[in-house]
Amino acid sequence: MPQDHPNEPKPLAQGARQTPGPNEPKGCFLGKGPAPQAPRRAAHPSVKVSERWVYLYRAIDQYDQVIDVLVTEKRDLDATRRFFTRALEHGSHPSEVSTDRAPAYPRVIEELIPAACHIVEQYVNNPVEADHGRLKARLRPMRGLKRLRSARVISAGHAFMQNLHRGHYEPGVDID
Repeated sequence: MPQDHPNEPKPLAQGARQTPGPNEPKGCFLGKGPAPQAPRRAAHPSVKVSERWVYLYRAIDQYDQVIDVLVTEKRDLDATRRFFTRALEHGSHPSEVSTDRAPAYPRVIEELIPAACHIVEQYVNNPVEADHGRLKARLRPMRGLKRLRSARVISAGHAFMQNLHRGHYEPGVDID
């Protein structure tokens, strides 16, 4: 049985869609070696705020650093566009974006990052979903949140603490 080369395209899972940019070859692989920009993952699990479910968009890079968090009441085109616009302000444009099969993602990714490869394979988004479980575990003993603003503050603070714990920041000590 021949072994797969790490830079060769892998077949998509059954039912998966892939939307390459207009100038990209089929399969979205731009040659050998590492990707020029970091791939990103995005997901939008839900959190309960005052007995209503709201959506929590999270962007994570290939090093598991949380790039951006957005809490919104609706999962529509405007919310997705706002999330990706904010996430793209925090660094270079990714070469590939892994998401679930939400209908708003392909359109917004094509508008904002036309050169990126949109991957919707079945288990690619597991790191984001598993990462979200820690936030849910933090919210469970709090017995939920009452305001949308509280959800925004706590999810952003939780993302910062995760990045700090994983060593993405170096805390400075000021000795005078």
